[in-house]
Amino acid sequence: MDLDAAGDPHIASKQYRYPLSSPLRMAVRQDGSWIVQTIYDSGTPAIALTGLAMILDAQGHSYVVLDEDDVSDPYGVGVDVLSLLTDAGGSWVRRVLTETAYGFFDGVSVARDSLGGLGICYGWRPAAPNRTNYAHTEVLPSGGWAFETIDPEGASLTNSIAFDKSANPHLLYVIGFGSPTKLKYAVKTGGIWTREIVASLARFYSCSMVLDQANRPHIAYRQELLVPAPSYSLKYGKRTNGVWTLETVDAGGSSFGAYASLAIDPDGNPHISYLDRDRGDLKYAWKAGGAWYITLVDSAGTSGYFTRLKLDQAGMPRIAYYSNATLKYSTAKAIAIREEAAFANAAAPPTAMSAFPNPCGDELAQIRFSAPAGACVRIDVFDVSGRMVRSLVTSAASPVGSLVTWDSRDARGERVAPGVYFLRLESGSDRETHRLVLLK
Repeated sequence: MDLDAAGDPHIASKQYRYPLSSPLRMAVRQDGSWIVQTIYDSGTPAIALTGLAMILDAQGHSYVVLDEDDVSDPYGVGVDVLSLLTDAGGSWVRRVLTETAYGFFDGVSVARDSLGGLGICYGWRPAAPNRTNYAHTEVLPSGGWAFETIDPEGASLTNSIAFDKSANPHLLYVIGFGSPTKLKYAVKTGGIWTREIVASLARFYSCSMVLDQANRPHIAYRQELLVPAPSYSLKYGKRTNGVWTLETVDAGGSSFGAYASLAIDPDGNPHISYLDRDRGDLKYAWKAGGAWYITLVDSAGTSGYFTRLKLDQAGMPRIAYYSNATLKYSTAKAIAIREEAAFANAAAPPTAMSAFPNPCGDELAQIRFSAPAGACVRIDVFDVSGRMVRSLVTSAASPVGSLVTWDSRDARGERVAPGVYFLRLESGSDRETHRLVLLK
């Protein structure tokens, strides 16, 4: 999943699990409705779409990377293909990037650089030797591709790629199939790859990486410790001045942190969506003011497989995931999460709110809001600990919307400290929450 310039989600998906050869679909939400189309169908049950990653360019064109496995032979003797689909030319076109016999492409991940190029990281398992590879093109959509091995130690099953502001690729990947594995990080600067071990002596899965405004890598992943007894946790880490700092976000059960997906807000705070497989729940964790907060997103049946997280322009989470073999899309609304089926029409929320400027300095924060005419409306300001700072509005809504300002002062008239605050609009059973950053 990716968000376009208007904040609308584009979701590439295939049918959950079986059949493996199900068609590839693209769902786009526009004006409150979902538009769904099949963008690729191999036409043969022998071709399984086992790997999938996508990204949008600045014009909103989609680039979808596929790992197409020939499963006609149980020993993987068929030809496997790494391909790229794009609608940049106005219609969907598939291009084969590379192929291999007697082998597999694993854990595909894709990112766009600041110069308009595209990079892909993947594990490659030919007959021998296994390796972790990187592919890059400088010109989209029809430019030539360069392929190189970034780590000959082995093929990674899970990968994540990001580019810094100088268009240097940064990769996070897991080496090893047995016990234990290695979580590794690589970066290419001046044409040279530098690799390092982030963590070892455990099993690692579902790694995700994002770079912040200062080009520092932030990572999230699932960890399984083997001694003295098996234990499982969702981990988060950040690299500063060449040193990794790792911490536990959530722990317990047998599959905490599966399908972890990471995003970083403009303040450098991490946000993670992930699966609690023991309970079959989709969870969302975020860090603010030095503390982690965790909320339940979806507990209907089995929810949270293949979760993908993006933050919109207001810093609020948007999550695509599978729930009971159905593709779903959720957006944050107050502390709870509003859910909607990704392949059905969704009505616009009856309440709405926006704040400007954001971040806000010495000027007044202007908060525009609307609700059903005559409905009772309340707008409160909360800090990151959940403490109410000030109540701004308690009145009936105008038929054409209203405007209120906040002067960065609490209920006692004292100026609050710089940081992150949350504006919450309530109207009956409806809630809308926006994140507001106050500067010094």
